[in-house]
Parts: sequence; structure tokens; C-alpha cells
Amino acid sequence: MKKLLVLIVMGVFIALSMWTCKHKPDVIPKKNIHVDTTRPPVSTCSPDTVYFTNTILPMIVSNCAMSGCHDAITHAEGLNLTNYTNIACNVRAGNPAGSKLYRNMTGVEDIMPPKGMLPQTTLDAFYKWIMQGAKNNTCNDGSSNCDTVNVSYTTSVVPIINNYCRGCHNSTTISGSVNLDNYNGVLTAANNGQLMGGITGKLSPMPKYGAALSPCNIGMFRQWIKEGAKNN
Repeated sequence: MKKLLVLIVMGVFIALSMWTCKHKPDVIPKKNIHVDTTRPPVSTCSPDTVYFTNTILPMIVSNCAMSGCHDAITHAEGLNLTNYTNIACNVRAGNPAGSKLYRNMTGVEDIMPPKGMLPQTTLDAFYKWIMQGAKNNTCNDGSSNCDTVNVSYTTSVVPIINNYCRGCHNSTTISGSVNLDNYNGVLTAANNGQLMGGITGKLSPMPKYGAALSPCNIGMFRQWIKEGAKNN
């Protein structure tokens, strides 16, 4: 009888132990890890991709987010277009026609910027970026893909000026008495040193709003001027 009682007590103890173990967590919870999702992924530049940081942001900052318009201080009409989050709120990925910014830029609604429609190449880049998903992406154009040898005014200099400079230095807004709307204006700035002085930061750093030009872009300007700043 005593042996049976001992066996019963041991059985109850084992059962309780097993029940308790079942309620213990199998894995120790991991600590919360902060993941920074605000920084766009960096990749090598692909000629088939339009990158937000390299092309879209400087284009919008130069043409739309100047002082008095859609910058962080003025934010005209409640719009601050100086960062990806705010720009992305005004576009629909994969749907340019449904994107407010694109409709404004193409004159479907109130045309922006007020000085006139942007160059077609700029509009095409914005259209392509939206069609590619309006991603917060960037690339390193200082890689081996950067060509600072085969440069020309039309294919190398003009696209950079349209994206980074033309918004402040045009026939309507001639900031610093520099007009980069046409070849003669660009040539004048190249000859008097204002162009290279600005983009290298030796004079008043340019562009005034947004990130500085990449070494690749600066190298293109330097090579173009070295070859005689031709209208080619």
C-alpha cells in the first residue's frame, strides 16, 4: 500500500512538471531591432533605370522646391517637395496620369513650375521613374560606368544642368546673374569660372538646394571645358 502511494505521488509530480514545461517559451524573444528604411539602397548605375536620388530629387528641388515655392520653409500650398516621402505622396507608382506632380508638370492641371514646362527629357525621366515604381533608389555613378572622356554639351552637360541648375538659373529667374537656359549662357559661366567654381564649391556652393554634384558629373563638366566647351 505504501509503495502504491509513493508511485501515485511520483506520477502526480511528473505530470505537473510536464504541464509546467509546456507553458514555457521555446525561444527567447529577440530584442527589437531598429531598421533604417529611410536610406535608399545603393547600387551600380544602370542605364535602364531612373534613380530618385541621382535624377528625380535634384530635378524637383531645382525646379519646384526653391525658396518661396515648395521648400521646407515656404511649402507653398502646403507642399514640401524636398524629400522622398513628400514627393512620393504626390505620385502614384506605375500611373503617371494619376500622379498630381506629373499632371502639373505636363500642363494637364495648373502648370508647374510657373515659369513654363520643363524640358521633354526631364519629363520623360520623371515618367519613367513613376512607371518603374517611383522607388526611393540611388546609385553610385562614380563607378566604372561613369564616362568622363566621351562628353559633349548636348548629351553630357545639358541633362545635368536641366536637373540641377536650370530651375534657379534661367531666363525668368537669373540667380547670381547666371542664365543657363542656353549654350551662350553656359559658355559665359564656363569662361568666367562661375560654372566650375559653383559646382566644386570654391565659390558659392551649387546647387544651392539639394545634394552636391557627384564626382562623375563634375568630371564631365571639367572635361567638356578642357576640350574647348564646344556646342556639340
